[in-house]
Amino acid sequence: MRKIIYLFLILVVIASAFSICVLSANATTGKVGECTWQLDGTKLTISGEGSMGDDFSAPWGKEIRELVVEEGVTDIPRLMFDGCVNLRSISFPSSLKTIGEAAFRGCSSLASVEIPEGIVSIGDYAFGGCSLVYKVIISKTVTFIGKDSFSECYNLAHIVVDANNPSFKTVNGILFDKNMTELIKYPPNKAGSTYTVPDSVKKIGYKAFEKPYHLYFVNLPDDLTSIGAGAFTYTYMRYLPENQYEGGFYLGDYLILHNDTSAESFSVREGTKLIADAAFSGSMELKNIYIPDGVRYIGEYCFSWCEKLSEIYMPDSIIKVEKNAFDNCTSLKDIHYSGSKDDRSNIQIDLYNSSLTSVEWIYNSLGKPRKLIPDL
Repeated sequence: MRKIIYLFLILVVIASAFSICVLSANATTGKVGECTWQLDGTKLTISGEGSMGDDFSAPWGKEIRELVVEEGVTDIPRLMFDGCVNLRSISFPSSLKTIGEAAFRGCSSLASVEIPEGIVSIGDYAFGGCSLVYKVIISKTVTFIGKDSFSECYNLAHIVVDANNPSFKTVNGILFDKNMTELIKYPPNKAGSTYTVPDSVKKIGYKAFEKPYHLYFVNLPDDLTSIGAGAFTYTYMRYLPENQYEGGFYLGDYLILHNDTSAESFSVREGTKLIADAAFSGSMELKNIYIPDGVRYIGEYCFSWCEKLSEIYMPDSIIKVEKNAFDNCTSLKDIHYSGSKDDRSNIQIDLYNSSLTSVEWIYNSLGKPRKLIPDL
């Protein structure tokens, strides 16, 4: 008798769990944060007053095609619609303030994105991987656009920013900061094989030129102070012979990338002004590097994880070493510096460069070591 009762209870529990799962699977409405969601076929409506919270379970599933966010909702949290590959249209209210990190990542059926007035912040990778998006419109209230917000949007040809936006502007569909000192995003599908970056630009942003299909030549201004990681890595320009020199990828007077990650020694080309972010990152075999006079800036993560790097020849023309430039250079021993100790004190060395600052600097060390002079 006890066995029969026990078996009966087990069956009741299983049946209850099954019915809950069925109800959950077929649910068409519910709560998310301070808001309510309702699913009508493939149309999802979010209503309420306040935040959608931080529940990323997306109980409505991944099959939605239309999203309507009603007035009163204040934010879309990170990952909320990540991977909704069938989503084709979005309606945002003026009450919305933030779009979270990767909120619409991989929504590959979206053809356009319009950020209306009211939205202030677009998180990192918010629309990353929205590969069909052709046009992005940004209102005057947006003051923050995160890293990779429109990364991997390879069909993107136009970015339009409201003329009254205080933080950003676009010229011919290209996204800049308001003062045009940073080029943030060159649309990958923009027409034209040649582009000249305006002279006002001092910084090329992270992955700014990401797989531009039609672009073969870029003319850079003379006084850049920063070139972000991946800014030109995935471009045709990387493979043009005129941009190659002894294992390095150069654009004009700027070293973009160290191509030969198996090399033990490297000499930066004479006349170079700047070494881009992450240019040598992960060059695991690199033991010594010669940086010629005239180089002024060493970018973020430039030599990070070069664990065998032990010797650097550095000129007194260096103005700034960006953060993490020598992160995890655990074998670094000697810095041969062409200037004096006073000269060295004028270098702005940013955070997380203890590998550089804690080792011996040999001052007034002139010349290029023989072992780094290429065979003639």
